[in-house]
Amino acid sequence: MINTYETLQKIVKLHAAGNLRDAEILCRQILENEPGNADANHFLGIIAYEVGNLKIAKEYLEKAIGLNPNNPSCYLNMGNIVHDEGRLEESMEWYEKSVAFNYAEKQKAYNNLGVALTKLGRLDEAVEQLKKAIEIDPKYYEAYNNIGETYKYLGMYREALESCENAIRLSPEFVAARWNRSMLWFLM
Repeated sequence: MINTYETLQKIVKLHAAGNLRDAEILCRQILENEPGNADANHFLGIIAYEVGNLKIAKEYLEKAIGLNPNNPSCYLNMGNIVHDEGRLEESMEWYEKSVAFNYAEKQKAYNNLGVALTKLGRLDEAVEQLKKAIEIDPKYYEAYNNIGETYKYLGMYREALESCENAIRLSPEFVAARWNRSMLWFLM
């Protein structure tokens, strides 16, 4: 019999290292012994999402949420899936469920809400959500880049440029921020 806690820790490490195949194998081993393990279902959903199988990802995440409705990461990941399907309004509902919890990665849900709002053209609301992400994590370079993108759409080029500069300062190799900065220089 496997130790579920230790196996889940291995899965986290394998996932972080990009070894999705071995992480999936370990998830399935857990589910052989504990079919109702919410964490293993959640990880299988994440893995399916990362390899582009959105249908299977949703099935695993729905099962994980049914087994443990108190895991905000499940809501965040479900939001990402429906966002990728182009259902932005629905993705925002999932992100809002995620931010209702107080957890370590809450800034990601605010960031993703901001991105969805930007894509929907609700730019002022997007800025509010992205600012919340940055307040929680002042080193969240993706959120700086995203708020810069939103400022650009608002015609606030100086603020956009400053946000891109912050993203680059925090992550000098972040290509998206460098691209956005060059587009801003062009626009200005």
